[in-house]
Amino acid sequence: MRARRLRIACLVALGCAGPSSTARADDADRACLDALGAAKVAFDDAPPTKGVRTPILVRGALGSITLRARDGRPGEAPLMDCGLARALLDVAPIFDAAGIRTLIYSGAYAYRARRGGTKLSEHAHGLAIDVHAFVARDGTLYDVRRDFEPGAGVWTTVAELPDCVGHPGTPAGRVLRTLACRLRAGSTLREVITPDDNSDHADHFHLEAFPDAATRARGLLSPRIPVIDD
Repeated sequence: MRARRLRIACLVALGCAGPSSTARADDADRACLDALGAAKVAFDDAPPTKGVRTPILVRGALGSITLRARDGRPGEAPLMDCGLARALLDVAPIFDAAGIRTLIYSGAYAYRARRGGTKLSEHAHGLAIDVHAFVARDGTLYDVRRDFEPGAGVWTTVAELPDCVGHPGTPAGRVLRTLACRLRAGSTLREVITPDDNSDHADHFHLEAFPDAATRARGLLSPRIPVIDD
C-alpha cells in the first residue's frame, strides 16, 4: 500500500492526474499488477520514476520468454511500466510459436526525447523496449542487424501475413520477419518498428505497449499511422 500511495503522489506531483483521474489510474495500475501476479510473473514495485505511471522491476520470465540485457549483468532486472510487462506477457505465445525463449535488449526505460526531436520517446514512459536479438530454445541466435532482411515483404501497409513476410532468402530472415509480422498484426502492441521502417532501427525491433486500455481501444478503431519512435 505504501508503494501505491507513493505512486499516486508521484502522479499528482508530475501534474498528470487530478483526483478523479488518479483514482482511475490507480484502478488500472491494480488491474495490471494483478494480471502479472495471476500469471506468476516475478516483479518488484520500483520507486517513483519520472515519466512512468506504474514502474516495476521485472525479475522473472514473462510467460514463456525471459529478458536479457545485451550489455548488462546476468539477472539484471529491467525497469519498465507494468503495461509493457503485461503486453510482453500477452505476446509471449507468438515468440513461443517461433521457438523463441529469450529477448536480448539494449534499453527499456530511459527518460529522453525521440531522436532528432523534442517529443518524449515512449522509452521515457517505460512503455518501449529495443530488442536486438532473439534466442531460440535450441540456442540459435537470431540477430536483427545480421539476419533481418529489409524489403523482403510488404511492411509499410497493413498486409496479410504471407505478403508481410514475403520471400526472405534465409531461414533466419524468415523467422525474424514472421515474428515482426505476427507482432504487428496483433492488437497487443502499439508499435512494432523494424529495419524496414528506417535506418535508426537497423539493428533492433522497437516494441511499444499502449499506455492503457482506453488508448488501445481508440487505436484499434482508428487507422494505424506508424509512429517512428526511438
